Amino acid sequence: MSNRSVLTAILILAGLATSVALPAKAADTLSVDYRNAAFRDGEPAIPAVAKTRIAKALAAAPAEIRQALKSGFAILGEAKGPISGGKAEETAYLLSPKRPVAADPGPSQRQVIALVSGDKLVGAYLLPETGYARLVGTAPGSPGRALLLDGTFMNMGQTVTSLDAVTLGPGEATSVRQSVKDVYVDGCDNPAGDRVRKAALVTVDPSSGTLSPAWQDLGCPATTPAR
Repeated sequence: MSNRSVLTAILILAGLATSVALPAKAADTLSVDYRNAAFRDGEPAIPAVAKTRIAKALAAAPAEIRQALKSGFAILGEAKGPISGGKAEETAYLLSPKRPVAADPGPSQRQVIALVSGDKLVGAYLLPETGYARLVGTAPGSPGRALLLDGTFMNMGQTVTSLDAVTLGPGEATSVRQSVKDVYVDGCDNPAGDRVRKAALVTVDPSSGTLSPAWQDLGCPATTPAR
C-alpha cells in the first residue's frame, strides 16, 4: 500500500445505528466487494471475551511485539482457519495500539497480527508502520494463507481505500504480497480535481490467491454541489 506514512484508517464508531458487523472469515475469501456500502462501513464483530484471551496469550510474545502494544490495543478484525499452513484451526487478529481515526495524519502506528490457537499464541507479527483499518479475509498462499487488510485515507475532499494481501513471516516480519489501490474512491467533494466515485469487486483466485479488481462507476450523489 503506497504512502504508508500517511495512511490512516476509517472506521464507523461502535454503536452507530448504521454500522454493520462483519463476521470472521472461516475460509479463504472468494471476493471482497467494495461496491457494497454495508461492507465498506462495516465493523469487525469481535466478542468482548476475545480481548482478554488475546492479552493473556500476548504474554508469550517477543519483547518487540509487547512494546508495540504496551498501552493496550483495539481489535480491528479476525480471520479463522489453518492460517500458518498446518491443519490446526487458528485465528488471526489485527491489533492496533489505538483505533485509527479517518483524516488524522498523525504519527504512524506499529500494528500487530496475533495468531492464536485456543488460548495459545502461535505467532505474533509486526505490520509496516501504517494504519490498516480492518482484517477482511484471507487468500491462498504458501506455506500459509495471506491476510487481506484494508486501509483508508482522506485528504482534500477525497476518500481512498486500498487493499493489501499480507504474508506472515519470516520471524515477526510481514510483507505485502500484492496491493490493490483505489478499491474505493469518493472524490465527490474534491475541490479541484475530478469528481468521481467508484468501487471495485476484488475476486481472489482460489489457487494462486491473486487479487483481481473490477471497478464500477458509482457516480456522485445529485445533492453534491457542482465544482
